[in-house]
Amino acid sequence: MTQLLIPARAERMFGKGRRRKRRLRSSDDVWLDLIDKVTTVLDEAENDMRVLTREYPPHVLALYLAGADETRRELEAWRREILTPPSA
Repeated sequence: MTQLLIPARAERMFGKGRRRKRRLRSSDDVWLDLIDKVTTVLDEAENDMRVLTREYPPHVLALYLAGADETRRELEAWRREILTPPSA
């Protein structure tokens, strides 16, 4: 069976001895980084759901995937809004 990605990510992010560098960033950089992380976790969760397809009823998987697509579209819209320079 394929390794699940969410537990592996949790170990990498929150494992013992993890030191994070602290530096001042703009709010746009923070939001873009957050959008990237949420998108990555969403991709990994979708992968895990597909791996565990036999454990979920088909309608639950369909609802999750539809919700994931909607969330992905919203995140992409936020990213475009942040990256588009304001018009004067």
